[in-house]
Amino acid sequence: MEGFTSPSREGPLWVFDIERRKWFESNPRSVAAERAYYDYSEGSEPDATADQAFKEFETNFPPLRQELVASNFSGWTKHRELLVRYSQMLRARSDLFRQEVLKEADHATFLKVEEVLQTRSDPNKPGQTECQIKFSAAEMQSNANRAVFFKNLSITKMRMEIGKGAGEFAGWNWGLRFTEDVTKPVITGDNAVALVGFGHSSREEAMRDQDTLFIFPICWQACLIGRRHKIDETDAFQPTALSDLYPLYLNEAGGRFAHSPQRLEARSTF
Repeated sequence: MEGFTSPSREGPLWVFDIERRKWFESNPRSVAAERAYYDYSEGSEPDATADQAFKEFETNFPPLRQELVASNFSGWTKHRELLVRYSQMLRARSDLFRQEVLKEADHATFLKVEEVLQTRSDPNKPGQTECQIKFSAAEMQSNANRAVFFKNLSITKMRMEIGKGAGEFAGWNWGLRFTEDVTKPVITGDNAVALVGFGHSSREEAMRDQDTLFIFPICWQACLIGRRHKIDETDAFQPTALSDLYPLYLNEAGGRFAHSPQRLEARSTF
């Protein structure tokens, strides 16, 4: 959030409460935070933690953002890979991603191993073995155990998604759009990245469309834009482009807050 604070004073951040349709002034450390959200349950023994998955990005992105702002984004293409990977990290650590994982898990059938019936050499993989295993449906002992299991699963899924790097967006074309007018800033929200399709019935369908746009606000001065078609690498925002982006964050379904360097009075009713 530090990239979206007001340039006129140190630290202030304007926050839009989407449900109440109200703006209030705050700071990056006080908004959109939930303690222990990325922590595995007590007693768990994961092979790695969420903090380890975040470390590279949380270490490298703030100084990179400062460098890009100081250079008017002239050398941003040298950092394109990190910016795309960072955007995917934000997507994976969002509450929206977790809810999608939990919804999928809630409809899945989990199996437990009842018995190893047979072990033999794998005829297709010399030196390896294959097992014939008897499974049965696993049952959670309580709703509390189920909630703990699903939360831990969602954190592991998040780490796996971050480990994919650019993932499904590898091979897309990327451009940067910038503004120098703080009265017409780039804004962001709880779910920072956005996929903008045109009349698609599903995300999968939108991902296949050549005209679908991927949006990632870097800071109030700049936004990364991706699509399958070729795109101009660096350009100023067109006059209406920013206004077209504001509704994505001021009306974000499932989001609680939007974030801006200043109160956008005329746009708060989108």
